Amino acid sequence: MVGAAGSKVDASPPAHERVSSTNPHQQGHGGSLDPALKKSLDAAFEKSFKQSGVPGAVAAVRTPEGTWVSTLGVANKASGKPMRADMHHRIGSITKTFTATLLLRAAAEGRLSLDDTIDQYVKGVPNGDEITLRQMANMSSGIASYTADKQWAEEALSHPRKVWKPRELARIGIKDSLVFDPGKGWQYSNTNYVLLGLVLEQVTDKPIGKLYQKEIIRPLHLRETSFPNADPLSPSRTSMATPSKASPTGSPQTLPTGAPHGRGSQER
Repeated sequence: MVGAAGSKVDASPPAHERVSSTNPHQQGHGGSLDPALKKSLDAAFEKSFKQSGVPGAVAAVRTPEGTWVSTLGVANKASGKPMRADMHHRIGSITKTFTATLLLRAAAEGRLSLDDTIDQYVKGVPNGDEITLRQMANMSSGIASYTADKQWAEEALSHPRKVWKPRELARIGIKDSLVFDPGKGWQYSNTNYVLLGLVLEQVTDKPIGKLYQKEIIRPLHLRETSFPNADPLSPSRTSMATPSKASPTGSPQTLPTGAPHGRGSQER
């Protein structure tokens, strides 16, 4: 796993794990890795760090023999505060595994079927009567990714603190859809998981953040994982932007009309 810090990131580490070092920091758990492997990992990390141009980064490799963790650079360019392995970072698209887990659980509970079409829950998706939740989950839906939209990318970079509502992101993705006929290709699309988050909110009548907490984070005792607040650059661990309220009637919601459920939503 790798985390990278931008110029405004300033995360506070837990009090019980304070480590201070301006050099690569390493720690092992559950055994000792071969010294040659550690040396190889150090070299690969340093090379990647230099090539990336990011101010700071954390990298880790876990094996049955042990764990290698290293940090390079700074967490805050203004203060020069060094990166530390116990800082919190956005986990990006790892959030998709949380959403997919909730989707499979909802199917097992009979709340939905993976073969349901998206138009049963969200209206306005091109060919929505043909695209199944299964295809969206495995990226074979043909729905374009909002992150591939150049106008969105320019605005997101120009206004990094802007909070994007799920329906806004979905609308951006579907305007360039379909990329291919449903089930006839494969393309990574963040829009798929934004829409799946809306589906989960509708069938459970609960915000996606509460579902993550109740169904995954708490049961698995992920004490250092949270669904953070609305500021994309904030290290705070409070609730993120309030996801759109699911339709109380259970009827399909219509696009367009609101935080992402698949990309950059959580932090560790």
